[in-house]
Amino acid sequence: MLSKHHDTFITEDDIKQIAAAGVNTLRVPVGFWIIGYDNYDPTNQREIEAYSPGTIMYLDRLIRVWAMKYNVAVLVDVHAAKGSQNGNDHSSPSTPGQILWSEKRENIANTIEVVRFLAARYINDEAFLGIGLLNEPRGNVSASLLYQYYLDAYQVVRSTGSDCVLTIMSMLDSKNPMELAGFMPMPRYKNVWVEWHSYFIWTYENRTNKHLVEVDVKQDYQEKMTKWNAMTDNNPLFIGEWSFASPSNMLLNDPELFYEFAKAQLEIHSQAAKGWTYWTWKLDVKGNKLDSWSLQRLLTDDRIAKLLRNTL
Repeated sequence: MLSKHHDTFITEDDIKQIAAAGVNTLRVPVGFWIIGYDNYDPTNQREIEAYSPGTIMYLDRLIRVWAMKYNVAVLVDVHAAKGSQNGNDHSSPSTPGQILWSEKRENIANTIEVVRFLAARYINDEAFLGIGLLNEPRGNVSASLLYQYYLDAYQVVRSTGSDCVLTIMSMLDSKNPMELAGFMPMPRYKNVWVEWHSYFIWTYENRTNKHLVEVDVKQDYQEKMTKWNAMTDNNPLFIGEWSFASPSNMLLNDPELFYEFAKAQLEIHSQAAKGWTYWTWKLDVKGNKLDSWSLQRLLTDDRIAKLLRNTL
């Protein structure tokens, strides 16, 4: 079942379409099991055996064949760390909602080994851009252990000889990258980007559509972006995840305001020094109906496609 999914969900044609749309960077989520071993399992939980084996070959093909053929860069994101860093389904917690990543040293040690492995494996691959060190840490994850992990992971990756990009995130619940202002500053730390996930759906449920566009995006989001860019000691900003999704699904209910919403977001995202990657490319749902969670489907709308291409 999983082999069929891996073989058919994302194919070479998807990468061809992405490149044709003008997108030059792919952010690819992976789980800790991708490296195929766990040297840090003193409790002998053998968690790695619960997940899909052999998936590294798909990442190899993407980075070494398809990305090279279509001239796109690949950022590999640690989306599911051992123990789970956020308890959500996309971080594969052994028990739904449970966040154990920073509770056990073996989990952090395993994550460091994952990023070391990835950096060493792809050190000579031109299409390999770098690694997202940890996706959306939140909840009871220790902030001090998180930041120490970033420092330790940086040293381990650099010890391989790789100067690849490394992205770091603040705690998800803060909804603001300012927690990382001045952390791991240039030039002491090379190729470190601050990753921010900018969504206007969760916690925005009580807004009117007009308020969401005119105040939350055009004013508040712009203010945060301007503030970050004005600070000379900050690392460059990368919008690692965002979408056109909104609480009321403006795409279907108010097409004109949706277009304004989309345009406003893109204008501000374009101010991030290291650009953006959309969440997500495609959905595992049949049909061609426009959906804010699928960039592939949005590109079938000429007006939206033109808007996107004009900002790339």
